[in-house]
Amino acid sequence: KKIDHFKWNIINEIIKWKRFKEAELGGKTEFEYKKKKYSSIVVNGKNISLLKKLFSINPGEGSPTLILFIHFFAYVAISVTGSAARDAYFLNMVDRKYLPLMYLAVAVVLTLVVAIYNRLSKNRDLTLIVTISSLVFALSLLAIQNRLEGWVIPFLYIWKDVIDAITIIQFWLLANEVFDPRQAKRLFGLLGAGGALA
Repeated sequence: KKIDHFKWNIINEIIKWKRFKEAELGGKTEFEYKKKKYSSIVVNGKNISLLKKLFSINPGEGSPTLILFIHFFAYVAISVTGSAARDAYFLNMVDRKYLPLMYLAVAVVLTLVVAIYNRLSKNRDLTLIVTISSLVFALSLLAIQNRLEGWVIPFLYIWKDVIDAITIIQFWLLANEVFDPRQAKRLFGLLGAGGALA
């Protein structure tokens, strides 16, 4: 009887502890509670776990997805704005009859530049390549800005398309480094939506 009474006390204590834990965790198991806790992020006091579920974003994918989404949005916004400014300036300064020649020049130059870029960047660190090419693009645009006359105008027309082509290649290579093939199938559409939003 003493042993039965002792067992009964232990069982009661276990039941009390389980009820206390369930109340503390909101009726969930400890695993479910932790999963919910760490898979949601609070922004300005609002829980955005619903957005993660809506876009099939798993724990640990939120930050890189958001960064790449903003990156692609910014790239496309700058590209669209830059193309509009370039076209307006070119048509204002040069006769429009030269436009077909510019289209041909863009196609030829892009073919050569992309081939050269692929050869130079092969088996090299992507971060280093992106950093160097970004510096080259930024410095070249600063130099062009101070000499927008004569042959520089058609050069800018072609160079803008070269920058766009290399930058878009680098973006998707970077995204490919960040996500594995399974993640890419789920998340690349969302990243592309950043460009559509721009």
